[in-house]
Amino acid sequence: MALVMAGPVSLSAEGKQPVIACGQGGRLAVAYGVGETVFCRVSGDGGRSFDAEVRVGSVPKLMLGMRRGPQIAIGANGIVVTAVGKEGDLLAWRSANGKSWQGPTAINDTPRSAEEGLTDICAALNGTFWAVWLDDRSKRKEIYAARSMDGGKTWQPNQLVYASPGGSVCECCKPSIVPRPDGVNIMFRNSINGYRDMYLCRLADGKVGPSSKLGDGTWKLGACPMDGGGIACDSRGKATTVWRREGIVYVAEPDKAEWRLGDGSQAVVCATPAGPCILWQQGSDISGRMPDGTIRSYGPGSWSRICGMDGAVFAVWEAASGVAFSVIRMEK
Repeated sequence: MALVMAGPVSLSAEGKQPVIACGQGGRLAVAYGVGETVFCRVSGDGGRSFDAEVRVGSVPKLMLGMRRGPQIAIGANGIVVTAVGKEGDLLAWRSANGKSWQGPTAINDTPRSAEEGLTDICAALNGTFWAVWLDDRSKRKEIYAARSMDGGKTWQPNQLVYASPGGSVCECCKPSIVPRPDGVNIMFRNSINGYRDMYLCRLADGKVGPSSKLGDGTWKLGACPMDGGGIACDSRGKATTVWRREGIVYVAEPDKAEWRLGDGSQAVVCATPAGPCILWQQGSDISGRMPDGTIRSYGPGSWSRICGMDGAVFAVWEAASGVAFSVIRMEK
């Protein structure tokens, strides 16, 4: 299987913390922040071209940096973008096509409870949108989630997903949420007695399942590593997780042994029909592992995000030139 790479090309000269989402019919959407404003660019042809950037909305002191920034998802009911500003509320905007936006609507139903600014969003397979975030309403960090049944216009009452018996989950690691056939998977870094390990939890029909530790080893650490890893789920519901322990990136599936990917941090993953594709940070460069095991460097960059669609993997990251976009097509 040949790997044909196109790009990278610049989508924004000033954008920070870019995120990308894939939809049906070759549609992609990229969101990023510039100052206090969130922008979006949409492609309807599998990344071959993008519409001009469109302003989604502005937030005073928009959080940008260290995985804090806009999040984006494409579903059957349109596109949803979220962001957090100085007021500590998780705000959502919605659009049918990425050309005009409505909102914002607050997702957290306790004011200022999302002030850490670390959150994620996904479009579930049944047409709903889900958001997850580090929540402060009990004066400690807990994992909360909320669901929208109307394309991001309104959000249901917030749901506690996990409260650590250690008092708080890891304080500055971004949680992740991805769809599965019967609901969603949520991954987060826990903190129990000084051990900061990754955990996975499933939500189905709005009911929270048990949370289980990922991997074989453990990480005793007296501070937050600010690295929440990434998770993907294929069409059969098989989850693949990637995350850092000390200076090493590991890959694991629930109830299976971990395996070492390599030195680095800030790993992200997406599912493809051929298997998972992974990007991670090695020094000042972005490294990638394709489903066939091929590993290569994509050059300088940071804070990468990826998604997969129609035999291709789409990536965005911060580069010296702003937001960089690249596509890797897997051709026989």
